[in-house]
Amino acid sequence: MPLYFSTSRKPSQLTRRIVRRLAGLLQGKYENRGKRSGEEVAERASQSGLSRICFVYDRNGNPNSMQFFDGKEGWLAEEIRVLGVKEFEAGR
Repeated sequence: MPLYFSTSRKPSQLTRRIVRRLAGLLQGKYENRGKRSGEEVAERASQSGLSRICFVYDRNGNPNSMQFFDGKEGWLAEEIRVLGVKEFEAGR
């Protein structure tokens, strides 16, 4: 089942790029959260036909943690910490 990906309210450029690539890799849909509440993000995901959401948060400009939410079941797991991210380009 594809995921709907969203970020914290003010994500860094790196976090947005990583989440965009992750959504593409997993055939999900990405949308920057902006000022939307969690409920508004869940509603937009539902309108797209997706019920599971991956929220990616950052700290000091780097992706720091992820949380998964299901529109029917609520939060699926505890927060998952992201220990390190290294960006690379394909073909290198």
